[in-house]
Amino acid sequence: NTFCIESNGCRPPVPKQNFTIHGLWPQKNNVFQQPRNCDTEKKMTDDILEKFKNDLLDYWPRLFTADDFNKSKKFWKDEWKAHGSCSSNKFSPEKYLETTIALGKKYAPLIMEQLMINGIIPDRSTLHTKNKILDAIKAATKTTALITC
Repeated sequence: NTFCIESNGCRPPVPKQNFTIHGLWPQKNNVFQQPRNCDTEKKMTDDILEKFKNDLLDYWPRLFTADDFNKSKKFWKDEWKAHGSCSSNKFSPEKYLETTIALGKKYAPLIMEQLMINGIIPDRSTLHTKNKILDAIKAATKTTALITC
């Protein structure tokens, strides 16, 4: 329920004990490397972000500024510019946010449920293997996740 940054020490807990979104990154088939900064014409605006304010803060918080919508806007704009813009043939900035949040709403509870079913419950003394966590995520999402430690 916390995250650490070496240079700044540990931060306070994330607002919810749930999985949150970091982003939705388009990817070419069978290629791990994602394209970046593709369509610089379409912009993520404050007005678009405002429409999704509550969901962004709940499901896609910037962990450094989790409760501060205004300080987090740059993060979401950067996610669109770097990654979402590479899906601009399919998504407008608004549709990109809508789709990403919908995926978070769908999969976060399923992942949490599978982790609990598999006895993976956060505490300060129990260690869980990466493979056990990956298996639970795969059971929930029907896809292979990547965990980097």
